[in-house]
Amino acid sequence: MGKLLVTIGGSGSACGTAILHGLSANLTELQGTMDVLYLDKDATNGTTSDFRKKLQLYGRMTEELAPAEGRDGRQFARIDINDNYDDWTIEGILGNDAEEPLENYCATASQSFLPLFYTDTERRMKLSVGFERHPNIGSLVFDGIKENDKFREKIMHVIKSGGRTQIFITGSIFGGTGASMFANLAEYIRSLVKDESPELQNKLYIGGVLLTPYFSIPLAPAEELNNNPVKDDNITEATQTALGYYASIENLVCGGGKERTHGKAIFDALYLLGFSPKTQINNDGSPAPYCKGGSSQLRDACIVELLSACAAAHFFNATQDGRDDLKVNQSDVKENIFRLSLGGTEGALPAVTWDNIPRESAMKLQQMLRFALLLCCVLQPDWQAATSKRNALYARWLKKGAKVKPVQLQAARDYLFEYLRFIYQVACTNAGGERICAHLANPEKLWDAIELSVKPSLKNCANTFKLLADIVPVNDLTNLRPIIDALNGKYWLAKAKDETALLNSLYAACTIEEKGDE
Repeated sequence: MGKLLVTIGGSGSACGTAILHGLSANLTELQGTMDVLYLDKDATNGTTSDFRKKLQLYGRMTEELAPAEGRDGRQFARIDINDNYDDWTIEGILGNDAEEPLENYCATASQSFLPLFYTDTERRMKLSVGFERHPNIGSLVFDGIKENDKFREKIMHVIKSGGRTQIFITGSIFGGTGASMFANLAEYIRSLVKDESPELQNKLYIGGVLLTPYFSIPLAPAEELNNNPVKDDNITEATQTALGYYASIENLVCGGGKERTHGKAIFDALYLLGFSPKTQINNDGSPAPYCKGGSSQLRDACIVELLSACAAAHFFNATQDGRDDLKVNQSDVKENIFRLSLGGTEGALPAVTWDNIPRESAMKLQQMLRFALLLCCVLQPDWQAATSKRNALYARWLKKGAKVKPVQLQAARDYLFEYLRFIYQVACTNAGGERICAHLANPEKLWDAIELSVKPSLKNCANTFKLLADIVPVNDLTNLRPIIDALNGKYWLAKAKDETALLNSLYAACTIEEKGDE
């Protein structure tokens, strides 16, 4: 069964990171291997580079904890990520140097008319920092990608891997890269299958998260005012134009007519996400630096990106082999466009809690949060302390003490550390000058625990445990102390004969009990 995640541009990469964290928390029923394609002409974009870093950490963890299936396999992060993602970048596909101008990226047929429609400045733009809100330029580059044999072969390899093929695309409607490629890529894949393997049309499912403006753009400094700086007003205007274009595509999403049936519509499901008032790039409310691309273009995670992970989980679960749970909404439009609405009193910001997230997803995300807290902030630092102290609190299951190097524990810690950072940033989502999320009782305490874990010591391990009551809701603490205390006892020595068994047992013990109907 082919599975492909496509992220387009910086905002697409931010959603890709959230979706990866969702996969680690088992939000989906997927197992096996997923391919990842991240399309961002701004190769050094901080958000895209961060996504790549998370892919590497996730891959290292799952490799150390392999196999994903079987009695002794891992219970969390059950999906593997194909490690060929660097071959799926724009540079990996086309083989161009990042500093080459636009005309070197275009399809052969496009190059002859470039002087008619593009200025000399546009034609000679170095695309190293993306398309700078020029969707028309992005479309030309995408035409060059479509001509590439390697790209077509990769797409068809995923589709022909057996069973249903699930492709999920993330991107924004308000920038340059996402706006230029989002629908075009999905439409291209549909036409490619129709031409090369028409018998597979009904086994191909395409979904996507389309982002409307959800974060504020920092004000440009005075020296940038003559260089057409990006502003919130620009973003709003670009969004209105793009939405008008999408509305004109008759077969965009399943539902509402014969051309919107599965296999004929471009998307089987489309998830429209945005936020108003816009969230801040820095969740602590501090001013963010203005940048047009590159490594500085990195922002904190926010609630919208977490919701994109829930959207992806809904799509992948609803289109599993043997299932067809995507149903057209009963509305005037009658199409599979899913919109999120966060409740709140008129004139007030919504208070976003776990209850605003699909119930099953919220429970699994919280289970992973507890697991990550115990592993990153107690167990792994305690083992580090055990290498120099004989009387470590919770690491006695490592019978050989300092002679044992728990590589699985370390690999899991490195990835789950990023999961904790992600949940912390989401919980600190800032909009309208105030925090709007209540997923953690006290986000600062989580950050304190993260910082303590970086400097392992017996004292810090003990202090971290004292912080747990201030991090997760009180009713979630029922099993935490017995779990920690049990790490010292005979039960764990008997059950956890190796690292995988220990981590699986710890993960299972962190299960969130489902609340009964009230």
